Amino acid sequence: MANYASGAASGGPISSITVCLGTLGTLSNVGTSLYGLYQQNQLKKLAQMAMQQSDPWGQSGGRALAGGQLQGLLRDPSSITKMPGYQAGLEAVQRSLGSQGYQGSGNMMAALSKYGGDFYNNALSQLGYLGGAGLNPATGASLNLQGNMGAANLGINSLGLLGRTAGMMGWSSTDALLQRLLTGAG
Repeated sequence: MANYASGAASGGPISSITVCLGTLGTLSNVGTSLYGLYQQNQLKKLAQMAMQQSDPWGQSGGRALAGGQLQGLLRDPSSITKMPGYQAGLEAVQRSLGSQGYQGSGNMMAALSKYGGDFYNNALSQLGYLGGAGLNPATGASLNLQGNMGAANLGINSLGLLGRTAGMMGWSSTDALLQRLLTGAG
């Protein structure tokens, strides 16, 4: 504060206001820079979180489980008969066609064959999708990259403002700027 008082004494009230506004501007620049660096760190964390959340099924292990079931079905297509719902569907087809008088007919055999094939193909599709076949693995990485690029730009701008502020004040380094602000040496 002694600097402000001596400035005011030598140059009057206008000089005092100019010195005060200059110091407020410097403090504002430093505060903006430090807040920008804080926001840079927060943006990096958000980018990482967005990448992880872009594949919650994979993070939980569900993708690996579905992939294993898909591989098992491809190795042994007859294992389709052990899947939930398969037997109930066959019985529904038999009951439906039996009630229409087609018990044991070629029509019933064709309908049962179609049901079995459709059930198998649907199971392959569902397990393939759950296993990650329909997802773009680059989506999460792209979100992370974009967030980190934004964070890097924010950090560069914040450090640049901090450096320009130190240069405008005639200080040789940012360390000197922080030291002067923390000790009140203006």
